[in-house]
Amino acid sequence: MKIQFLIFLSVLVIGCQTSDNEDQHDPNEPVVINVDACLDDADQGVSVCLDSVTDDSRCPTGLVCIWEGDAVANFTIKTKIKTNAFRLHSNNGFQNDTALQGYRIKLVAITPYPSNKNPIDPNDYSAELLVTKE
Repeated sequence: MKIQFLIFLSVLVIGCQTSDNEDQHDPNEPVVINVDACLDDADQGVSVCLDSVTDDSRCPTGLVCIWEGDAVANFTIKTKIKTNAFRLHSNNGFQNDTALQGYRIKLVAITPYPSNKNPIDPNDYSAELLVTKE
């Protein structure tokens, strides 16, 4: 099951890339999901969706801050029988992974990173995730 899900994620990522060397994708690499998008595994009937990014207090580039800050990614994991909402943090001092419905989901990064010159449109956020079947 774990291998099938990793293969699915690999195909999903490879399908979105335009690389000439697609067969060298490592299934243990994080995948990127945009706001209002989902990673779907139709074979397993599972979707992991990035609903929004909130509370982005990360220290913008070009500024000096007292602490590195944090951003919160709000997700939903859906199966045919159950839906769970959960939040993961960009700051390693807070919860940045979870285990739900037989999957381990780890937030690797939230992009784009804030700048002191340009505000981020909430729809421009994306999250880098590692998703594995337990």
